[in-house]
Amino acid sequence: MKKVLSFILAFTRVFSVVAFSRVLNVSAALDDGKKLSVNVDLEIGTKSGDTFTPIAKGQTYKAGDILTVRIIPKSDFLCGSSSYVAMFDKSYFSIVGTNTKAFTVNKTNNYYAQSGVGFSGSTIIPSTAFAWRLFEPSENHTVYQAVKASVQANSNSANGGHPEVISGEWIFQFDLTVLKAIGKDANARIWMDARWFRVPGNTTVDGYFAKCEKETDLSSSGSSTIYDFKYDFSGADKKLPLADEQPTTVPVTNPDTTLPTKPGETTTEKPSVESTTRPTTTRTEIVTDKDGSKVTEKDKDGSTAYKTTVVYETVARTEIVTDKDGSKVTEKDAAGSTVYKTTVVYEKVVGTEYVTGEDGSKIFVTDEAGSTVYETTLIYETVDEDGNVMDKPDAEKKNVTTKKAIIIVVIIAALFGVAVLVIKIFGKKK
Repeated sequence: MKKVLSFILAFTRVFSVVAFSRVLNVSAALDDGKKLSVNVDLEIGTKSGDTFTPIAKGQTYKAGDILTVRIIPKSDFLCGSSSYVAMFDKSYFSIVGTNTKAFTVNKTNNYYAQSGVGFSGSTIIPSTAFAWRLFEPSENHTVYQAVKASVQANSNSANGGHPEVISGEWIFQFDLTVLKAIGKDANARIWMDARWFRVPGNTTVDGYFAKCEKETDLSSSGSSTIYDFKYDFSGADKKLPLADEQPTTVPVTNPDTTLPTKPGETTTEKPSVESTTRPTTTRTEIVTDKDGSKVTEKDKDGSTAYKTTVVYETVARTEIVTDKDGSKVTEKDAAGSTVYKTTVVYEKVVGTEYVTGEDGSKIFVTDEAGSTVYETTLIYETVDEDGNVMDKPDAEKKNVTTKKAIIIVVIIAALFGVAVLVIKIFGKKK
């Protein structure tokens, strides 16, 4: 009974803190002396070559338009590696590119130029990552797709492996294709939220800033989980078309207790108009150090155990349907608007590969235990809704060719055998 009451009190505390923080306008105050504040803005524009032009207020958009979103962070503390999560309305937008190829890093950003050695991106964050993060139904994976981009920092950086203050220049940009017309009252949302970023009571989410205490510290010594960061994303909530007074979300204060989890009931949502669910399968992998040795850690009983990470084996993503000539296929939605036709592609993890920098060298990252490990990314193959691998035309042709070769060899062998037999029979008769 005491355990039940403790759980109820803990959950009530988390819920109350988050709910109350939405009422109070509690924002991060840069340079307040505490050196724990981060402000992050989003800027949306269009590109012509290398020229970026911010969009105008009240401007509407048609299906097929391409918008560029820039992430602009600023900190009042020294930072090593960092990771940024953004969301967008899946009914209005589709990201251009997959994983790291979907993002462009700003090489002239002082923080990246001095501390960064490379970057990685993910356009497939499983729907289960939204679960139990206190996102309301109107804010979860059925409506929004989450993507992230991360800066790797280590001893190979330009400044010798030391942290830098993030000074307020854009760090990453990604492009979004408009799937259907964005009219006057569309409220097509692109946004960031504090619930995706780590604090002591919320250490497993994808967004983070690894704070370092001194300029002489190594970037790899930074921590993203022991500091009570103050995040301000009030400038990172955009609804298109932009209004004269852009509505913003009130930054969420950081709950100081671990968020509840509910093992065994994770599902992934099929991102379509009529959503259906199917199980998400996962597997665990042992984390290895840069020398290939297995990383150990202390479990809850104090015993030494191999450190593992969970890999989501089956995920789903939305793709625009294209014609034989490569042109995008359109259709009418429920409101009669012309939109791009989309299809859901299911993918299954078949392995991992190392993330490499521009020079082809493997990129190191620092995990929460402080170990230096290789950055890896997942390799997928297409499957159907039941998880069965779909036939690949190239593989099918190879299989047919192989079968033909085997049949030919068998026939030749059989004919050779018959010939030998005939020679023996006639030889005996003579």
